[in-house]
Amino acid sequence: MKKLLVNGEEFEAEQIVQNHDSIVGYNGQTEVFAFRGISDFSQFKLHDELDNDITIDFHKERKINALNNGYKTDLTSGFTSNGIRFKYAEIDQLNFTKRTNAIALGISEQVFYFGTADGVIKFTIDEFKQAAKDAEIHEMTVYGKLDSLRNQVYSATTTEEVEAVTWQ
Repeated sequence: MKKLLVNGEEFEAEQIVQNHDSIVGYNGQTEVFAFRGISDFSQFKLHDELDNDITIDFHKERKINALNNGYKTDLTSGFTSNGIRFKYAEIDQLNFTKRTNAIALGISEQVFYFGTADGVIKFTIDEFKQAAKDAEIHEMTVYGKLDSLRNQVYSATTTEEVEAVTWQ
């Protein structure tokens, strides 16, 4: 573990990286402390050498992991179709797939009940098909955002450009 002393307080991390205006500590891929917007580094004392040799690929990998988490959060937060709120966690996605398959195979009842964020609601096949279309739009929208942000990270040439990419 490397140690950083700041105003009498000690911070530990496996890696400590200094950029032009920041010092960040990492344990693996996890950021454990960060000091950003630094103009005077004299208050920072290291017990070991900085890991300035960490490549931009390290920062890109860490940023991609954060973007993937944002994608999962947005995807599973659900969507609205015809004024009905739908949950979209993994089990909900599986239920959508099972019901859509039953409709496609012609083995679904004409009217059935399906669990939503608003409770269990009665659907016709056509109403459910619209919800399934809206689910697909939701997935493609969130994935499109992820793909665009990942491309920004991959094309970044500095750690500052990587860090500027955020999921919002």
